[in-house]
Amino acid sequence: MENGYFFCGDIIGFSNLVERFDQRFLHEKISIWTGMIHKIAMECKITKFQMLSDTVYVAVGEGKSELKKIIIFSRKLLNLSINQSLPIRGAISLGTYQWAELVYGKAVIESHKLEKKQNWIGVILNQNVIVESKDYQAFNLICYKVPIVGGMTQTHPVVVWNIPNSIKLSKLLDVLVTDFPNLGWNYNDKITNTILFRLYINLLRKRKVSLSEAYGTHPMHFIEPILERQICS
Repeated sequence: MENGYFFCGDIIGFSNLVERFDQRFLHEKISIWTGMIHKIAMECKITKFQMLSDTVYVAVGEGKSELKKIIIFSRKLLNLSINQSLPIRGAISLGTYQWAELVYGKAVIESHKLEKKQNWIGVILNQNVIVESKDYQAFNLICYKVPIVGGMTQTHPVVVWNIPNSIKLSKLLDVLVTDFPNLGWNYNDKITNTILFRLYINLLRKRKVSLSEAYGTHPMHFIEPILERQICS
């Protein structure tokens, strides 16, 4: 067993792609997906990565530089994949794993479970990954109340990425649903939660406050007063 940081990422709505489109279209999407992962892994000097269907596993060591490396990998994957209509959600955990023909271990299970719980497009760090306040800026992370399936939120360090505006994001997700703009509520929730994070990032940067603190018990507790002041001014 090794100890280190482990990333699990998954394409949201992949089953819709498989069910709705012909083999040629599906093959093109899979080629784009696998090509991106190989390219980003090479750029980040990551050697331990493995794909299974629409899921990608990545493992690195346990030092601070290794954490930064896997965060950069996940950010690059978020930014590139969304522009190919392949939205992902993922999680990074710290713990033991066995990297072989069969990949398993505590870090694998924890990152996989945490990835499945999220109700948006994004990548978060497990609460067992300790990030010092000064490193939020260095690693481009934000402490945030992450939307969890079922309507709950959990506080986690979140990877900041280039989120498109709501119109562009909806159009990019069009390929995963039956017709646009009549998106199913499942996707509307994910779009809303993702755009809420986009607003939060922009307002947080404008106000120049600490990135390592979550403000309020819900993101709107931070966003709403600022918007109201701007509207009423």
